[in-house]
Amino acid sequence: MFRKWRTALLIVALGCSTLVTPAESGAAKTPWSGNAAAVAYYRTSVARTNSLPVLQDVELGYYWIWDNANVSGSKAQFELNWGYASKPAADMVRAKATFVYSLVGGRQSWYVATFVSPCASGSTCGTVIDPLEIYVTKSGDYWGYDLKGSSQVGCWNRATGTTAWINRDFTVGAQWRTYGKYSPLVRKGNRVLATSIYTNVDGAKVTETDSIDSNSKLFTGGIVHVGRSTKPAFAAHSYSFFETDPTSAPAAPSLSLCG
Repeated sequence: MFRKWRTALLIVALGCSTLVTPAESGAAKTPWSGNAAAVAYYRTSVARTNSLPVLQDVELGYYWIWDNANVSGSKAQFELNWGYASKPAADMVRAKATFVYSLVGGRQSWYVATFVSPCASGSTCGTVIDPLEIYVTKSGDYWGYDLKGSSQVGCWNRATGTTAWINRDFTVGAQWRTYGKYSPLVRKGNRVLATSIYTNVDGAKVTETDSIDSNSKLFTGGIVHVGRSTKPAFAAHSYSFFETDPTSAPAAPSLSLCG
């Protein structure tokens, strides 16, 4: 399992952040069970992947976004929803998320999540939204928009408030972990597919199939199917992620705060 996935609504406006209804995937009472060979293979991949200096993955089919397009700085607004099977509001569109994690000793030192959407809102995709970034550090969390034609944030807004997200993401620990009930491995060319089943804290059944490179033993991505939950009520949904890890850790973003 890659990380503790959340299903929530994140609203950021004027430098303030509110996270509503957080829900994290929980490990079973026994960390792992099922096919012993699959568990052993998976644990090797977990150790190798967590030893890298940086992890990078792209997530599809999981995020929805709205913002008042092209307004940067402390007066900008956005709403970010994740874990919904369909559009949570009429004026929202899907967004692709790219995560870059800097690791030290197998644990995150900081990470940046970049959210890109093809259009501004609703079914009319006319105005492109500026890419949005969230920068999570041990000392605080920030958000900002990329400058036009650039992959650099113009200025950062400090995320403030009392929520389950702000200043708490560093309790997650290792990026990859081994838990759930594992089925026998499936080999397809130079890929090994490992499937585990577990139940999250909402009572939803989750089936995750991760792809592992048979030569490097590193994870290359996965597909996750989340069943319906009733408390709170969320429809069943699926998403995928692709991991392509750089060979060296990137420099941390330059933290220039918005005026």
